[in-house]
Amino acid sequence: MIDGLVFCFGAIFGSFLNVCITRIPVKKSIISLPSHCPHCGKQIRVYHNIPILSYVLLKGQCAYCHWKIPNRYFLVEVLTGLVFLLLYINFGFQCHFFYYAVICCIFIVISFIDLEHQLILNRVLLFGGVAGATLAISIHTSPFEDLILGAGIGGGFLLLIAWIGQLLFRKESMGGGDIKYAVLIGSLLGVQGVVITLGIAIITAAIVGSIYLKVFKIHYLPFGPYLSFGAFAYILYGNKVIDILYVIFS
Repeated sequence: MIDGLVFCFGAIFGSFLNVCITRIPVKKSIISLPSHCPHCGKQIRVYHNIPILSYVLLKGQCAYCHWKIPNRYFLVEVLTGLVFLLLYINFGFQCHFFYYAVICCIFIVISFIDLEHQLILNRVLLFGGVAGATLAISIHTSPFEDLILGAGIGGGFLLLIAWIGQLLFRKESMGGGDIKYAVLIGSLLGVQGVVITLGIAIITAAIVGSIYLKVFKIHYLPFGPYLSFGAFAYILYGNKVIDILYVIFS
């Protein structure tokens, strides 16, 4: 029962994250403007705006003009619900649950904006840094020095990759937004967190990227979502990953 309520709570947040993903890149208010159809402009009624359920009942279409609603709306609501559920299973209703729920919401917004626009926006990173740092200091997730060093390692490592890629390929191989995003992750998860995040992100990007290149002939995929995946994997299973690495290299 509680698991279901947590999932629904997360899906409600996912509905708001969809608003952020849609409006922030085009500099529209995420608060003052009521929910409306992007195609016909009609205001969406409350019973047409129930997370997940409305999308299913309306068959993924606007109730008025029958415009096809992007699958991203449904995906973000389900994903956010699952993220909240997994965090609850791992941490219960402790301070760390609320801390990680907030930063995972920020990760989701960053990832889907990056997927749709190939941009990691400074204002989202800044909000994530301020909100995350405030919460981290409040609940003492890690020593302050560890968070500062994590930010330096995260940004410095990707900056080094960007520099090497520029020398070897004579073109940009790592965007500035990715570098700043790694700084944010390091400042939220510390040294250990950002190192494991980068490792998971690079391995996952190499596997998925090679598949996309071979099957779909796509040469470029945004790196932000891989960083988000790596960070979330660390949040849930970081200690297990560390134990495995310890066994392998000990």
